[in-house]
Amino acid sequence: MKPLCIVDTCSLIYLSEIELAGRHLHRWLWEEFNVGYSQAVWDEIKRHTAKMGQDARSIKRNGKKYVEELPTASSCENALFGPPFYRSIQTGQCRQCRRPFFGRVEFQPNLASEKDRGERHNCCIALDAVMAGGQRQVIFLTDDVRAIRDYVRPVFETFPLGHIWSSHDFVLYLFVRHRKRIPQDKAKAALRDVNARAAGSGFSGQPTDAQQKWMRRLREYQGQVERIDQVLSRITGGH
Repeated sequence: MKPLCIVDTCSLIYLSEIELAGRHLHRWLWEEFNVGYSQAVWDEIKRHTAKMGQDARSIKRNGKKYVEELPTASSCENALFGPPFYRSIQTGQCRQCRRPFFGRVEFQPNLASEKDRGERHNCCIALDAVMAGGQRQVIFLTDDVRAIRDYVRPVFETFPLGHIWSSHDFVLYLFVRHRKRIPQDKAKAALRDVNARAAGSGFSGQPTDAQQKWMRRLREYQGQVERIDQVLSRITGGH
């Protein structure tokens, strides 16, 4: 049985219309995993299909059937994110090495707001999938850094539900799993395209701090591609 991948709207946008080894990343995603998301995410997807280009046609046609129905989503949200709820944030910095210090700080999200409801309900889907849905682990795919900090990571740090992936992690996974079909340069190109969507392509002049962070992230992931290729070449004798 394929593992369950619970995907967020932003990741579907970042992965759209990008090809790897002759297939769109959307197609790879659906072939590798059982894809699911909450009704709240489906509502977001419908509002943002224009950002998915040609891939929007398939989403519009088939997207509803990937909604993981959870009648208790609201009560689960209240229980999971109600007080006391904590998140880890930077609380200081070492004066000598400038290494950041992190601490657990109580956080009271506005559960009446629709903002981030998709991520919160996706967390409920993940909990239900492991607790009652027959899944041993799930992949939680999202590129929303703030939502990861505020909701997803605190839940996954408490509940051992699986792994949090970014779109970059998904490309790395495909490279590991299908390296014979995916050359290193193609994997790097896919990472570059994903990163451009995330950072906002087409910027000119001096990159913003946020864009510089995305550029550093790209270098790190492309370095991981090189390391993966190096290790797998040793294991497979260069094949």
